Amino acid sequence: AGLGSLEHASELEISFIVHPKYLEHLTHTRACAVIVLPEIEEMLAQTIPEPLFTRIVCKHPYLLYARISQWFDWARRPAYEPGIHPSAIVDPTAIISSSALIGPHAVIGARCVVGAMSQIGAGCFLDEDVEIGASSVLYPRVTLYYGVKVGDRAIIHSGVVLGADGFGFAPDPSLSKGAWGKIPQLGVVLIGHDVEIGANTTIDRGALDNTVIGDGVKIDNQVMIGHNCKIGDHTAIAACVGIAGSTMVGSRCTI
Repeated sequence: AGLGSLEHASELEISFIVHPKYLEHLTHTRACAVIVLPEIEEMLAQTIPEPLFTRIVCKHPYLLYARISQWFDWARRPAYEPGIHPSAIVDPTAIISSSALIGPHAVIGARCVVGAMSQIGAGCFLDEDVEIGASSVLYPRVTLYYGVKVGDRAIIHSGVVLGADGFGFAPDPSLSKGAWGKIPQLGVVLIGHDVEIGANTTIDRGALDNTVIGDGVKIDNQVMIGHNCKIGDHTAIAACVGIAGSTMVGSRCTI
């Protein structure tokens, strides 16, 4: 049992349809059940009076498909076993919830906090004073520089770097012509609740103020967000977007 497309679903799988242009696929789908819009259900009565599949009528079929796929996704995952792997390096001042999981060769710095049911994957690096909320997942080889704070239920994919220095340099006439003096980056990165960050995305720390990613923000792979940016709640950012420093993005935007 599981989920499948209209064309390739088996007799034990559920499928969905979100647009009438795919109506013809319903004539030969083998899916046992199909999530349909109310208007498509009306069309079905005219085109396929007695379909062989069960119809689940829903105003938001794509969202219902997403919710069902989450159930199947959790079912296929290996059993969650909290604990700290013997090869992990954990500073004695760090506070790790007894229900958290710290994977092989992870490094947890001084005064870090890892919340309940959170998972820190193999080879992750958490510098000093990093905080991870409850039920968050860091996939292998995530790097969080000092002071980064991540909220609850975050999903951070492999290769993500949070809190690297922003690109801050000032012309320095005391050096050779065209030389640059580095501007220390004194802020941090603050990640809200329910945020997902795709693989190899980078978010720079603030120069003075913090870089802030709001609640529910979804960021794709290979996105670059510069220092001091503010991304509003529930904004979605697709792959390879680059956002220059100090940019302000509102809530529920799509980039």
